[in-house]
Amino acid sequence: MSAACYSWTPSAKVVSDSNPDRIGKQLVGTPRNQVSAWADYRFGNGVKAGLGVRFMGSTHGANGTAPAKIPSYTVFDAMLGYDFEHWALALNARNLTDRIYLGRNCDAYSCGYGERRSLVATATYRW
Repeated sequence: MSAACYSWTPSAKVVSDSNPDRIGKQLVGTPRNQVSAWADYRFGNGVKAGLGVRFMGSTHGANGTAPAKIPSYTVFDAMLGYDFEHWALALNARNLTDRIYLGRNCDAYSCGYGERRSLVATATYRW
């Protein structure tokens, strides 16, 4: 199974807000271009594997207030699993290469890093 998605946001300006300083600014962390793709394969013996990629274009931070342009980034995700009887076991990795990048919520005063590598193991029982 595979899936891909592309999003182009030419302009996402705030037109109404309780804070008048936000009006006319770009929405929080909304890049012009976003791309993601995922593909997985299920082998005949119950083993499954998948790989994905996510690209986020550059932004000017929260409501366009970051002092410098926040660069774009690309991260990779992966999955390895095994299905048997009523069970499905999986290990998912986000930001597989542990890329360090600036997060989307930078503003005029602070900026933080994006999500580091994370691993999640799941066990699912289907009735």
